[in-house]
Amino acid sequence: MKVILDPREYSMEEIYEAYEGLCRKTVRAYGWEGASKEDLFQECVLELCRCVRDFDPGRGVAFPAYVQRALKYRVYGVQRKWFKGQVESLDAGEDFQEALLDPFDLEEAVCREDGQRRLDFYLGSLPPRQGEVLRLYYYENLSLSEIAGFLGLAYKSVENTKAAGLRNLRRLFDVCEEEVDSF
Repeated sequence: MKVILDPREYSMEEIYEAYEGLCRKTVRAYGWEGASKEDLFQECVLELCRCVRDFDPGRGVAFPAYVQRALKYRVYGVQRKWFKGQVESLDAGEDFQEALLDPFDLEEAVCREDGQRRLDFYLGSLPPRQGEVLRLYYYENLSLSEIAGFLGLAYKSVENTKAAGLRNLRRLFDVCEEEVDSF
């Protein structure tokens, strides 16, 4: 296995080949009984891509350790969502043609998607640590203590970072709403 210490020097294909085994090992080690191993593997691959994008060598953490910890928490977070019933199968629910029949549902879905894009943009505007804590807490459903362990921070520091991130998000939303109203 090739050990990649700085992902910026390699293509995504090379990184995938180097870390595919780790993804599979993580699924075997942390996957719960009843969870789809293939779905968990795909989640690990997505997390690997996020790790490549967000890795900062200046933080003093080696890339393999960063990936290993991120994969573990991604597997835990996805499984928690599945077992809480927050994630549905792609086959469940109505199909696209049924959604087209009711224009109000389609309009609501478009508005919700627009709101999600705005939220993602605003999260990207936050300081990196605040954005990461909010994503882990709200998107991955990790508890504050799990996030503290994942990031190697004190619980209180994570709690304060989350609160500051939410304050900054509210300010961003308020400023943008004022700009829209001024037109």
